[in-house]
Amino acid sequence: MNRDVITMWAERLDTLTQQLVFPALTAEKERFVDGFADGMGDRRPIDRPLLARIIGGLPHCFVNQEGDDAATAMMRAVGRRDVSAIRNLIREPDAHIPMPLIAEPSIATLEAETERELAAVHALASLVLANAAFADLRPRLLGAAKWLIAEIQPDNATHRPWAVHAFVFAAAVLEPHAAIDAEMYAQTLVHNAVVASGATSGKIDVFSLVLLRDAQQVLQRLS
Repeated sequence: MNRDVITMWAERLDTLTQQLVFPALTAEKERFVDGFADGMGDRRPIDRPLLARIIGGLPHCFVNQEGDDAATAMMRAVGRRDVSAIRNLIREPDAHIPMPLIAEPSIATLEAETERELAAVHALASLVLANAAFADLRPRLLGAAKWLIAEIQPDNATHRPWAVHAFVFAAAVLEPHAAIDAEMYAQTLVHNAVVASGATSGKIDVFSLVLLRDAQQVLQRLS
């Protein structure tokens, strides 16, 4: 593993997200999660388990809810470290070949489907890269990242920097030519978030900052 790549990215993302401050007390965490919205005022079901996992505590955010899509269910399962539930959500969890991560049938549009796949990859990466106990799922994570690199252009799918840490990990472990493609994918995801900041007075949207902080914390543990 090329730990220099991981360290470089951890430092870069730390610089980008320094202004993001999370609450420390449980009551403050509850208020933060309950009131969270992105720069456009939008909220998503996946926000609660994502935020709760990053700031710690709030285990009720990891309980499955009716209507959860596969990415939200993955984020909740990752939050409670429920390996059985995680494996049930993964398409062929023991496969080592490039393929989409989640087994849920396709939904309305390519953009929505891609965002859902990237969000699920983000959730899984946050668990398996930060915790050696779950390293057996890293090859499956790598296969999902390789499939996205080969099949999906990030600038055609989302302006959210989902799963940056998954692509940095791929860049650190793949052979040189493939590693370049993986790092370019990560760079494009971050670039898209910066470009999209024009809608929020030149600042990276708070939801994108949350995703980048999550990636930074994971890479910091992995470096």
